Amino acid sequence: MKDTRKNIKAAPAVKAGLNAIQKELKLKTESQAIAYLAAMYRIMKERKISLADHQEFLAAAEESNRQASI
Repeated sequence: MKDTRKNIKAAPAVKAGLNAIQKELKLKTESQAIAYLAAMYRIMKERKISLADHQEFLAAAEESNRQASI
């Protein structure tokens, strides 16, 4: 049976962060960790997060990606 899953490319710092979340939440796979984060995002979006929170999340994501390029 052919594996139809897509690979997601991530900077090493982002991958490490994902693995830390996976370990902390005791999830079995990276896919579960990504699904968890996607669900959390949808819920937070419905609650209308503050602009300050949104900017903080974006800055943290940019910093993780920036660390990979150093």
